[in-house]
Amino acid sequence: MEKVEIRGNTRTKDKVIRRELAISPGEVFDMVSVELSKRRLEGTGLFESVDTQVEKIPELPNRRNLIVGVQEGRTGHLIMGFGYSSIEAMFAQAGYVQGNFDLFNPPFFTGGGQKFRLQITAGTRRQDYQVTFEEPYFLDRKLRFSVNLYHREIQYYSRYFEQHQTGAKIGLSRTLWNDFTYGGIDYTIESIGIHDRSYFSDMLAEHDMLANGLAKGHPDSLSANPFDWTYDMARLEQGELAELNNNRLVSKLGLFFAYDTRNHALMPSRGQRTQVNADIAGGPLGGDTEMYRLEVETAYYYPGFAEGHVWEVVGKLGVVDTFGDSRRVPYFDRFFLGGGYSLRGYDYRDIGPRMQTWKNGVENDQYGYYVNVENEAGEAVGEKFVPVQKSFTDNPFAQTPQELPAEGNKWTPIITDGRETLGGNSYWFGSVEYSIPIIDRLRVAFFYDIGMVYEDSYEFEFSNYADNWGIGLRLFVPMLGPLRLDYGFPLTHPDYAKGGGQFNFGVGFTRDF
Repeated sequence: MEKVEIRGNTRTKDKVIRRELAISPGEVFDMVSVELSKRRLEGTGLFESVDTQVEKIPELPNRRNLIVGVQEGRTGHLIMGFGYSSIEAMFAQAGYVQGNFDLFNPPFFTGGGQKFRLQITAGTRRQDYQVTFEEPYFLDRKLRFSVNLYHREIQYYSRYFEQHQTGAKIGLSRTLWNDFTYGGIDYTIESIGIHDRSYFSDMLAEHDMLANGLAKGHPDSLSANPFDWTYDMARLEQGELAELNNNRLVSKLGLFFAYDTRNHALMPSRGQRTQVNADIAGGPLGGDTEMYRLEVETAYYYPGFAEGHVWEVVGKLGVVDTFGDSRRVPYFDRFFLGGGYSLRGYDYRDIGPRMQTWKNGVENDQYGYYVNVENEAGEAVGEKFVPVQKSFTDNPFAQTPQELPAEGNKWTPIITDGRETLGGNSYWFGSVEYSIPIIDRLRVAFFYDIGMVYEDSYEFEFSNYADNWGIGLRLFVPMLGPLRLDYGFPLTHPDYAKGGGQFNFGVGFTRDF
């Protein structure tokens, strides 16, 4: 290779193009490196078209010049729009994105190949404000540096309270021994907490719910009648909500490793993506929480039985636990399943350990006590459930049931506006999907999902699971991109998750992770 000549770049600096080339002057010329250089430049998203030409040199027959011609693309975009989803309800978005930003080139700040995003999302169930900056070649090395500043107020995580987060995240990542393997490290510091929802404030105040906690599952012993719960519940300990209601400082370090051979990021038909994540908070990093999280996620894509048919096989597994002085994993760091990106036959975050609250006057035959069943020889052969209508005589948020009241004084457990999922410390998930092209830009998909969330860390009971099957559409809409519409039907499921099915709407032909 004699020299590389760049043509057509009216805004983008030469060095932004040259750093993507897989071949440099003085190296042995080969067309494989030329094609790889072209694909890299196309992958930056900075150019509408990229053309490479090899030029012979008459006076130097053993050397070649490479001519790289580019046509600048439109990289700055104003974003304005409205939307609706089954999770977030109505929302509006506004923002600005510049894919060819240059922090050191005022007054236009373009041409450096950096990325800048300012985005505001305001809706009935979410408020989100973000500023993101990214330098793909930090210190002129192939090292991606990113900064993200954010504030979020999210209501769809819970029926009773909303989650507030304000923080900053700084990250470094790079490709490793080839273009398919990459890893990174990031540091996050944020203030995070929960705040009771306005419609629930009176009930919280009346029963001091934040201070006293909610009903626990499975009391150890009672003075009269062995009352028990009839479905799984997690422990939300006394004072835990009050503790979280005061914002906590979280300081954490994250590591990730990924291997990605997919032939397309949005619509893959071959290849795989596997990612391993590890986070640790507290300890020498400071903050109010000491915990660690480990998670493995993988997705494989295979050709199906006919041309255009695609198999998608997904698997995930995760654990979170505490160390040091922290006794429990905070609510907002636990795992949840359910919704369009996991178990599609169930409501969003509907699968996992739950809490139960109590209310006067609600009839429910799902509460009672157990009695031993004996055979004629007096040997215990099992238990029998005796349903009763029962309640507390004073505090419906009491920690344990009181004795069965006199006949006619009937309180029942229940469910105010739905039982609340508290999340768990361990989970696993698997999915198989088969998609078939119908017409151009439209596919139909058949899927099966299975998984479960468990209360304790490293608790994996694979015989205890929830699953579903379903059918969906994959539609590519110009100006919007790929959309997914799924309807899932529950199969094996916990009693609390009974239902006829669930509709989910999302963006992307595949589920991101």
